[in-house]
Amino acid sequence: MKLKKNIKFLLILSTILLFGKLAIADEVKINKYKIELDPKYKWLKNYSSMTDQGVTLRIEAYGALDNNNTIIQTLEIFEVKRPDRYGSDIRDYMVSIAKSGNKGGECKNKSEYYYFEVNERGFNCLVVRSFDSKVDLNINTDFPEMRKNLKALFNKNNIKIPKKMLRSDHIIAKSTGSTYWISFMINTEVFNGDEKNLINNWINLSLKRHKNFEEGIKIKRKLSLNYESFDEKITLEELKKNLNEDKNLLDVSNLNKILEEEKKLKIEKEKLKTKTLKLKKQKELELKKQKELELKKQKELELKKKKEKKNKLKNQNLNKGTIVDQLKELTELYESGALTKEQFEAAKKIVLGK
Repeated sequence: MKLKKNIKFLLILSTILLFGKLAIADEVKINKYKIELDPKYKWLKNYSSMTDQGVTLRIEAYGALDNNNTIIQTLEIFEVKRPDRYGSDIRDYMVSIAKSGNKGGECKNKSEYYYFEVNERGFNCLVVRSFDSKVDLNINTDFPEMRKNLKALFNKNNIKIPKKMLRSDHIIAKSTGSTYWISFMINTEVFNGDEKNLINNWINLSLKRHKNFEEGIKIKRKLSLNYESFDEKITLEELKKNLNEDKNLLDVSNLNKILEEEKKLKIEKEKLKTKTLKLKKQKELELKKQKELELKKQKELELKKKKEKKNKLKNQNLNKGTIVDQLKELTELYESGALTKEQFEAAKKIVLGK
């Protein structure tokens, strides 16, 4: 028991002594197994490494970023190279971590896993599952140093952590104590295809990676890798192509174009909104002026009508006064004998307008 505690202390201590960031090559090697890093992305790396008492520990985290600092995929490597001492104890300790200490991603069958298979004799395990960043990055595990390396990669480079990712864990522990733990993840937020097809392609890619992993480090007790749509004859590159192209992975150039177009549309939308408001105010002002003008004309027309009516009444009164005077004058002329009766009647008709 004391020996196992010393081993755990040794493993944890090693992660504290060296931690940093290195330039990235185009591939990563684990024993004779090679993992190619997609050259169209910018790769960052955080690492921990130490050799003490014959035990060499390697913990690395890689992140692929696009030009917008969006994480596209990650790679984690944990390796205990063949130790000169404590080989079987280190193997037993790492197997216990894989089985129960790796909370949330234990190497045991769970209903929420997309694929699970383990060979207990040589301890060879594959888990394919969903990764909830908020939960899985903060969950307590028996060996938190593995997650700390990944979290440091995100935090030190100000990388926005996706809410959901797809993950595959590939764990092989040899009787010599040599332990290999590789984890791949992709950011599902940069895919716009059908989710079921995406998961299916991810499972097939994970199975192919595991098969290549087994062959690369040359182990005898391999997994059966039985999955209905998995064809081991299909190459890794073809499976990557299915994942990236079939599921419409938004590459850097397309993503930039989309973001640029969205930016332009937003600017145009704001311009249109401003123009619309300006036209609306202008129209309201014109309507107001038109109403004021119509009201003014209406008032002027009413005043004109009143004036005309007043003048008409005045003229009528004047006319009435003139007729009376004329009739009076005609009567006087008739009575004085200046006009005959016939002349008087004719003149009276003229005055009265008959």
